[in-house]
Formats: sequence, C-alpha cells, structure tokens
Amino acid sequence: MTPLNHLIMARSRYESKASHALESLMIAQGDSFSLPFRDNTFDLVFNSGVIEHYDGETRHRLLKEMARTTRPRGYVCVRLPNRFHVLDPLWARLVSTFSDHDAYGIPEQAIPAEQIADEMSSVDLRSIYTDWTDVYDSVSLYPDWRPFRLVSFVANMILPRPPQLLRKRLGTRIIAIGQKQ
Repeated sequence: MTPLNHLIMARSRYESKASHALESLMIAQGDSFSLPFRDNTFDLVFNSGVIEHYDGETRHRLLKEMARTTRPRGYVCVRLPNRFHVLDPLWARLVSTFSDHDAYGIPEQAIPAEQIADEMSSVDLRSIYTDWTDVYDSVSLYPDWRPFRLVSFVANMILPRPPQLLRKRLGTRIIAIGQKQ
C-alpha cells in the first residue's frame, strides 16, 4: 500500500468515526525535512519512530523543521526507542526472528535522552520534559505476542509508575518534549 493510500484510508476512518465537535481533518503527504505548512502553524508537532534513523546533523535539520511549523509557546514531541534498555542486546538478536525489521535497512542510532533534549535546545526549543516510558512493555516488545501485550497493557493500567532509575533502564521508549519560545 502506498503512503497516499494510507492517507486516504486514514481520512475515511476519521470521517466514519469523527465527532461532530471536530470540524475537519486535513491530511497532507510531505517530506519531513520540508513540511508543506506555513511557519507557526501547529500547537503540537509529534514525531515517533523517525528521528533515531538519522545522524546528528540530519536530526538537527529535522528538529529545526518541526520547530518552524510550531507556534510560539507550542510543543515539539519526539518519541524514540530506548536503545539503552537492559534487554536491547537480546531484542537485537530476536528482531530478525520475529519481525521484518532488518528488511528495512535503516539503522537506528542509540540516542540518550539527555542528548535529544540538548538537540532540541539547539533549535530554540526549551526542553521541558524528558523521560523513559513504557516500562511494562519490556515483557512484550520482542516477540510481539498478544498474550504478552495484554500483560503489559494490564500492568500499565494497574501498577504504579516505577522510579526514574528503573524507567531509564527498563523504559522501552524515550519521550522528549520541547516548547518553542
């Protein structure tokens, strides 16, 4: 399925389920490094699972473009894998067995949470939040089996949030939020 077909399907699903309180949905296809929007357009620009595939200079360009389309006092949110998770070496061995991840041929950079916060600051975003998330997903990341996903979902709902040191070592993802000045 092409990216355009994905966008058409997303619009169709939105229109079939949309609340009347929401006026419209604009769907656009574009390049992450040259977003098809005016400066200062959005209150929130969100990126998940993309930025870790680029080197530092290219990440800078991507963050700068995200910041350009964010309104003053708006937010840029980046979510990326925590490659410092204690089970990451095991998952690296399992990933070729349980997924087609290797087929993409796009290497992921291991980016510490503190570094992504610094990189946001380099494009005039004030880092306001950086943390490790999805701690209980550790049991279901690889292999991605439904019984494991159910266990992690229930754990996320009923168990308390672990302390920061455990989140840093066991959180499967990093989230960083910066605010445009």
